[in-house]
Amino acid sequence: MRLTLVFSLLLFGLLSSLQAQQAAELNYREKVKKALQEGADSTTLALIEQWRAQLFNQEATASLAETYLYEGEYHLNHEEYGEALEAFRKAEELWKKAPPVDSIPLGVLYLDLGRVYFLRYDYAKAADLYIKALRIFEANRQDAYACETLSQLGETYITMKNLPKGIEYLEQGIEVCSRLEDISNLASMENTLAVAYSDNGQHEEAIEHYRKAYELCEQMNYAPGMYYTLSNMGYEYYLLKQYQEALAHFNRALEIVEQNDLHGMEASALVNMSYVYFDKGNYAEALELQKKSLALAQETDRKFIEQECYEAISRTYEKMGQAALALEYYKKAVALKDELQLAEQQETANQIAARYELEKAEIEKQRAQQELAIKELRVQRQRYAVLLFAAMALLALVMAFFIWRQAEQRRKVNEELTKLNSILKEQKEEIEVQNEQLATTHNKILESIRYAQRIQAALFPSLHQFKTLFPESAIFWRPKDIVSGDFYWCAQKDGLTYLAVSDCTGHGVPGGFMTVMGINFLNQILHEDNVMDPAEILTQLDRRITTTLQQHDPEVKDGMDIALLMINPAEGTLTASLAKQRMHILSDDGYEELPASKYSIGAGGLYGEKEFTNRVVQLRPGQIFYLHTDGYIDQFDKGNRKKFKIKQFRELIRQIYTLPFEEQERILAERFDEWRGGQAQTDDVLVVAFRCS
Repeated sequence: MRLTLVFSLLLFGLLSSLQAQQAAELNYREKVKKALQEGADSTTLALIEQWRAQLFNQEATASLAETYLYEGEYHLNHEEYGEALEAFRKAEELWKKAPPVDSIPLGVLYLDLGRVYFLRYDYAKAADLYIKALRIFEANRQDAYACETLSQLGETYITMKNLPKGIEYLEQGIEVCSRLEDISNLASMENTLAVAYSDNGQHEEAIEHYRKAYELCEQMNYAPGMYYTLSNMGYEYYLLKQYQEALAHFNRALEIVEQNDLHGMEASALVNMSYVYFDKGNYAEALELQKKSLALAQETDRKFIEQECYEAISRTYEKMGQAALALEYYKKAVALKDELQLAEQQETANQIAARYELEKAEIEKQRAQQELAIKELRVQRQRYAVLLFAAMALLALVMAFFIWRQAEQRRKVNEELTKLNSILKEQKEEIEVQNEQLATTHNKILESIRYAQRIQAALFPSLHQFKTLFPESAIFWRPKDIVSGDFYWCAQKDGLTYLAVSDCTGHGVPGGFMTVMGINFLNQILHEDNVMDPAEILTQLDRRITTTLQQHDPEVKDGMDIALLMINPAEGTLTASLAKQRMHILSDDGYEELPASKYSIGAGGLYGEKEFTNRVVQLRPGQIFYLHTDGYIDQFDKGNRKKFKIKQFRELIRQIYTLPFEEQERILAERFDEWRGGQAQTDDVLVVAFRCS
């Protein structure tokens, strides 16, 4: 009876201890969640460490992984992406050893990891992680997480220029958000879709999605959202040259501002509205709107709109024949643009400095911890010395035995070491032979690549040949590796001049193979098959590339983006067929851009489903044409944070198109090198500029 009572007391004590541990763990979890939601500071990390220390004592692996998940989210919220990635990976390793009760925490981990890789510009890795997270959330019917993940997937694929896939995921997200009646997220995703369609030149689709976003903002009575969607619809109608619709939407946007006291916000709508009057030739009305917008932008410190207003006013004064005022406002626009760029550079420098100070403080903290550990170790060693001295008196009688035993062991160890040294010497000699073989193999591979580069160079038009066909021209060509995946090609046949600029899949040797294939096929199609029409040439090229690559492996997705031009001096025309490549045209009459088609050459599609079309441009004196691959605009800056992007490229060629071509080529190279600084080159780069003589 007494033993039973004792056992019951022990069992009661054990259960009480387990309940206390679970309560403490729950308390820590709730505190950490609350801190992260309210904007965590450094004390949050200390709280996580306390929780983790308790879990180490309990050997609770699954819960321990959860602490690393929260630590990673803390670093992610503070833009400390390296530390966030390290913490998330530790959580993943622990959950592999001891999976959580349900898989939802793993889904959250993959969602967070996807965000880290997206912010570090590794979009393909981010997409893979988002898809893993989505599968988990869908399997567990976690609609709120699924909605957030679908939104991230849509944005990622749109950033990767895969518009169909991005739209597919956004539409799925819209369906899920509709079930949740999450109007705020619905409005955000509709707006993202609209921006994607607008950037792709599909303005009518953009208007439709802006309209849906507007209706959702109207349901929420969210006036700023209503204003921006109406203003953006007005701008899309302006781009479609539907001026009455554009003015109607701009005016409705201005009414929203007035009704909701959003003073200053209307600056963007006013300057966009002025473009309508400018295009209609009503320069006085355009100028009045531009000056109103300028005053509002200055009053509310909207620098980017202010700079846009200066440019617009300069163009308007130029059309009105007031050259002095046009020059004055142009100088203001340039000065403010320089100021904004300087401010952006200063902000980047401040971020780097702040990160340096934070890392420096962390190093100092670690150093202090190391010094404390060293002091504790010294105290511990002193204690051991005292104990050792006392033990020496007791061990004196058996010392002789231990000395003999150690000597015997030393003899055996020496014999083993002698054998081991012999083995190590043989292995060292073998490794040296292998290193020599590797060096020889490396040199042979390098020689082969250089020989491939010489073959590729022989296939390219010589500079003399190119200058013969295009006397007034410039070429900025810079391969990422020895062999390039970008190429240009020119030819003459029956009084017609042809020019192609292409960006093949990959770079280096794989890209080089594609360039050789592309140049050979172009020569065969033009000179042997006598196909003269640019669109038909691209159709035949797509058929040959697709057939050649897929006859061995239907999963091959390689191909090329290409712009093909045909110049007819007799008729004074230029015919362009653009497969995912733009063409820019600059002259004294202004700027024009011929948009790219949505199809690439090859790239895994069925050639029978693709349609390449021609665009005919009437040649006029003074026109400068620019073709380029995406290497220039995709180059990251020296901070590895931003790409150059197409907007900056347009501004650059607007600034230099009147200069001699040798000067243009020099500026293109200098601007590229200045932008990337010490950053590695992202891709092959090719820019071709020319004037039709």
